[in-house]
Amino acid sequence: MYVKLGSIILDTFSEGVKRAILFRETHEDLRDRFFDCQMEELMRDPMEVLKRIYSFIGQSFTQEREERAKEWLQVNPQNKHGSHHYFLESFGLEAPQIQQVFKEYRDWEPKWQ
Repeated sequence: MYVKLGSIILDTFSEGVKRAILFRETHEDLRDRFFDCQMEELMRDPMEVLKRIYSFIGQSFTQEREERAKEWLQVNPQNKHGSHHYFLESFGLEAPQIQQVFKEYRDWEPKWQ
């Protein structure tokens, strides 16, 4: 078990998220520099997210770019080099604990593009 590691990582990520929220809330003038995407969305429809990213940065998502992205996705499928299975319990963590730690972030949710 990696109980100490789990605690350190949870504390580090929690602090990072709190700082990111604070920064974004106190720097409204930089709002247009952040692109937010949920991981589930990226995994479900990477091409749609990529189109939105290009739009966000003011670039055209050309046919060539789309073809290259599709090729990359085909050549680099998920678990290409094997899969890993992690269990919270191995790190001394539980789902309710993590949900509570990141509740502020989950409730905050920026305006998802």
